[in-house]
Amino acid sequence: LARWARVAKHPAILCPQAVFVSRQLFDTPALFFAHQYIPTAMHLERAHLSSRGRSAALGACTEEVLWSYAIQLVGVLRHVHRAGLVCRTGALAPSKILLTSLSTSPEGSPSGSGRGSRIYLSALGIPDMLAPPAELDLDVPPKMRARMQSLDLQALGHTLLRLACGPATLVPSLDLAAMHFSSHFIQLLATLLEAGTPSGVQEVRQMSGLLAEHMWAEEEAAWAHASVLEVGLERELENGRLFRLMVKLGMITERPEMANDPSWAETGDRYLLKLFRDWVFHRHTDSGLPSVDWGLVIESLNKLDAGSTEKILLMSRDEMSMLVVSYRQIKYCLDNAYNELMAKAATAPQIERETRDKAGGNFQYKVTYS
Repeated sequence: LARWARVAKHPAILCPQAVFVSRQLFDTPALFFAHQYIPTAMHLERAHLSSRGRSAALGACTEEVLWSYAIQLVGVLRHVHRAGLVCRTGALAPSKILLTSLSTSPEGSPSGSGRGSRIYLSALGIPDMLAPPAELDLDVPPKMRARMQSLDLQALGHTLLRLACGPATLVPSLDLAAMHFSSHFIQLLATLLEAGTPSGVQEVRQMSGLLAEHMWAEEEAAWAHASVLEVGLERELENGRLFRLMVKLGMITERPEMANDPSWAETGDRYLLKLFRDWVFHRHTDSGLPSVDWGLVIESLNKLDAGSTEKILLMSRDEMSMLVVSYRQIKYCLDNAYNELMAKAATAPQIERETRDKAGGNFQYKVTYS
């Protein structure tokens, strides 16, 4: 775990967070690896190579999708190899690579392309933990480590080739993939499969030239996805502001425990807030039917939060009194009433449970005032 903790901060790497032995699920002790949970994730084999997945037919995994996968996976290999580690072949199998977060447009709707899908490697470090101590690559010579890292590139090439040929092909081949994909992508596959040979690339950094043209599209997809997240964050921020106003109004108006408190009578600020609460949430149409227009509620709360100088007419329930006030005045009353409520809460008696009477099993309490 300590070795792989050096690369655990990479957004596409899911290193084991804990390893333990338990026999709760089986009759014999079993070794468990605990990982971060990724909602809605599925591995590539199920997504593209299984009849139960979303894309099972040959050609469903488009070239654009495969370029996106290749760029992300090469980026992971670059990060792992720079740390002096090796992924190993099993960790790059389609059944060990997770896929999630399908791409969306800036408006939040599916964009229809594969750009923006997230890739996670979920089995890194597990082969090292299961291997005998003699087979660990702790102090291997640099040439041997470079050879092992070139095997990672070959494993990536085999995975992309399987995805390109689809589930209907028993023996994936470059000739079959060439019938459906461009020569540029076939060149990428051939380069990966020949990694470590005299005519092939020797390290992951040499893949940059083949991927450069498609990296721009991947970067654009990342920015588009970031825009979607920013829009969602802005909406949640707006919801949070309105929620705080609703909580304050609910806490202040019509508190039954303070009905007999002369300092908290529903007059002045609190009476104004009660009328405003009725005006916002208890509206009715001209025919006397309840009005459930969310737009008016959101508009009113936004104006209250901004402290608008616009004035509104508030009317009591018996229609015997009317008040013309601005949103700014109502906001001032809301802040004052809520601060007063907080001051009362701070001076309320606090009951603390001190000890349990061991003989009788009763609790003893102490009442303190702050």
